[in-house]
Formats: sequence, C-alpha cells, structure tokens
Amino acid sequence: MTQPRVTDHAVLRWLERSADVDVEAVRAAIGGVCARGAAMGAPVVKCGGARFIIVGQTVVTTLGPRQRLSWDGLVKAMGR
Repeated sequence: MTQPRVTDHAVLRWLERSADVDVEAVRAAIGGVCARGAAMGAPVVKCGGARFIIVGQTVVTTLGPRQRLSWDGLVKAMGR
C-alpha cells in the first residue's frame, strides 16, 4: 500500500492542534530573529545553525545546517 502525500499545511495543522506547538510563537520568534536582516535587505539570516531565506520582508524558507542553496536557487527565490 502506498502512503498518501502529506502537505506542509497538514503537518503544520497537526503540530498546532495535536502536538500543542504554538505556531504563532514560533512565527514571532523567527520574525524577531530576522527583523534586522530583513530591514537591511539581507537575503539570508543565520541563527542557531539555521539559515532563514528572506525575499523582501518575507521569510520564505528555512535551511538546516547541512542544506545548501545555490546562487541560482537564491536568485530564483528572490524572484529575479
């Protein structure tokens, strides 16, 4: 039997509703960490082994310590 695809939305809702993760607190923490970098136009903010990718004033993804984003990937993420 093949497992169904599970969307990010479903995972996020499970974390919020069943695992009691305060998603808004996590969002606020990430926003706080990235505020200064975003204000300065930085495309990446590093914190605690993670790298937050920022496009304009929006944190669009998070990379772990072993994940890499190529220059082409960064340019694509920035919409250029």
